[in-house]
Amino acid sequence: VNVYFVEDGGGGWTLIDAGLRGYAGAIRRTARRLFGDTPPSAIILTHGHFDHVGGLVRLVADWRVPVYAHPLEHP
Repeated sequence: VNVYFVEDGGGGWTLIDAGLRGYAGAIRRTARRLFGDTPPSAIILTHGHFDHVGGLVRLVADWRVPVYAHPLEHP
């Protein structure tokens, strides 16, 4: 839930939110199917609820991309 893959029109893409804990593998597999081995340009978090950030730590470790979130969501 709460994961969106957004293409930028030039071959790149951005991940919006990171789903539930335990779904990082499914997110990576879907991203590979959609975009090959190209990692996202960034991960954008709409807010910090558990169903939006659960896979974040693993995905950032794998892809080493910036994460953007409103400062009030950082805690």
